[in-house]
Amino acid sequence: MRTSTDRIILLSLGPESRILSISTDGSDVKVLVDGLVAKPDGVAIDPINGHLFYTFMGIVRQGEDFFEVDGYIERANLDGT
Repeated sequence: MRTSTDRIILLSLGPESRILSISTDGSDVKVLVDGLVAKPDGVAIDPINGHLFYTFMGIVRQGEDFFEVDGYIERANLDGT
């Protein structure tokens, strides 16, 4: 298995967000997760088990509904499956 220093994990935010993996020299861009309608706000890597965790804080709110509990976390394998 590759070490965490071999690749950079990047959030690409847009109408459909993606999580990318890029070599440290900027070459070899790979899409790990695509088609995310919600925008992830964090990524954590578990290199021992080969997992990628990404978090979503939930809907942006104002006023009294600001603290609505609607965030969540998803997991994929480091190869994107």
